Amino acid sequence: MPAANGVMDRLGFVLARAGLVVNARMQAAMTATGLKPRHCLALLHLADSGGMSQLALAHALEVDPSVLVSILNDLERREFVTRQRDPSDRRRHVVRLTEQAEAVVAEIEAAVAGVEHSVFAELSKADQRALGILLRRLGAARDALECVED
Repeated sequence: MPAANGVMDRLGFVLARAGLVVNARMQAAMTATGLKPRHCLALLHLADSGGMSQLALAHALEVDPSVLVSILNDLERREFVTRQRDPSDRRRHVVRLTEQAEAVVAEIEAAVAGVEHSVFAELSKADQRALGILLRRLGAARDALECVED
């Protein structure tokens, strides 16, 4: 294997460039559903969780709760989500998908799967799993560092 010698051979730059390419393709795929990427991500999180509090969803999306309110207002207008007070804690709102959201979630998941298939086509399934493990490990390290810096 040739030694890395150019600036664009540095792992950080290679990862950043790959991230930009994947991000652009994911955004284009999600936008093709007629929704903004942040709306798609909210729907995907809700589909995975079966519903969650607004605060938990804001944390999952890494957005300020006031930004989440705008996202949820948009999704509620389209009748994709409902917000209900939590009976055990009236200060808390629980967000859930509606039946109308199921088709759009399936469309988003298909769009994301299409991007992943094209982006990772050169990698074996084992390589894809290993890459996922490594990237999650980097994310966990980043999260740990942010906690220390706060």
